[in-house]
Amino acid sequence: MKITCPVKAFFYSVMMTALLLISCEDDDIHRDTEKPTITVNSPVDGTSVECGGTLSVNVDFSDNERLKSIAIQSAGMGIDESEALDGIPTYNFTRNFVLDGVAIGPHVLVIAATDIQGNEAVFEVAVNVTEVTAPEGEVFAIGEVAWYGWNPKLAMPMARDSENEGWYEITLFSPGGTDAGVKFIGQPVLTPDNWGLLDNADPAGGMVNSDASEAILMPEKGYHVVRFNPSLLQYEITAVEEATLPAPVGQMHLMGCGFVDYDLCWQLEKAIPMAQDIDNEYQFEIEIGFSDEVDLKLNANQAWDEHDCGFNGHDPPPGNIVFTELSCGDGTPDLKYRDRAGTYLIIMDQYLRRASVVKIE
Repeated sequence: MKITCPVKAFFYSVMMTALLLISCEDDDIHRDTEKPTITVNSPVDGTSVECGGTLSVNVDFSDNERLKSIAIQSAGMGIDESEALDGIPTYNFTRNFVLDGVAIGPHVLVIAATDIQGNEAVFEVAVNVTEVTAPEGEVFAIGEVAWYGWNPKLAMPMARDSENEGWYEITLFSPGGTDAGVKFIGQPVLTPDNWGLLDNADPAGGMVNSDASEAILMPEKGYHVVRFNPSLLQYEITAVEEATLPAPVGQMHLMGCGFVDYDLCWQLEKAIPMAQDIDNEYQFEIEIGFSDEVDLKLNANQAWDEHDCGFNGHDPPPGNIVFTELSCGDGTPDLKYRDRAGTYLIIMDQYLRRASVVKIE
């Protein structure tokens, strides 16, 4: 019997094995071993957040091939977020976390990403949760609803609420519209205390103390009682019902002596009319020159009546007077400016009975 060796079958078997070995070696050579890239836009390492405040997390993830999943976690701060991704090369995670009930002290935010090959990248950010501290001194309101807009040097002082500790209050007029809003500062500059919303498109996201904070919008035209507690990072805005407002007087005059280019020295008939605000019928203003000796009052009806408004004392303080309370009625004191010549802007609100005297030149 003749036996034939299966040379052809043997040859194919050897060739297939060789090809498989080459293929496996090629896979090993080109296998992706590069970890995903994590770019933390916020928070920065070492960020401090007051207890009850908001931690803003914004992270960009990317991979040279495809992402499989990402995770944002911190057991101490109660953060546990993870997302499975559909093999996309880039992803942005943005979320705001309110740190209520979080222990005071250092915490770690762990940020991780895994790609489809199982490569994992991990990034850690230190976050310090601090006790809530109330500001010392005054709190001021600035914004489109303030008399001097966003100028912190002329911000409007808020009054402390004597019955509710930690709360400050002011009544402001909003001209209405999408840009009308208010923020709060703790000094006559924009930092360090600058309170506003994290995102005014989403007021439920809460307040933050940051110069990047956004205005609290007041789109409804009219007077509003604005309250703010910097310790609690809470605010309240209540509209004043129009029916409760007194009838507007309709006019206001500057009364006194020593104004440049005006022959006025306490003659009622020569009182200088002030311009009525186009949006607020209770508000009036005038730009006028002061000589070195000026006596100043505000008078609506060119008469010594209940609308004759003076100040709480004769001596003006150094610098500008902003949103000071007036006393109205015959016999109220006038302000006496001495050796302070210049051009001044005077604003008066009849309803609020408040006025500002600001030197502009």
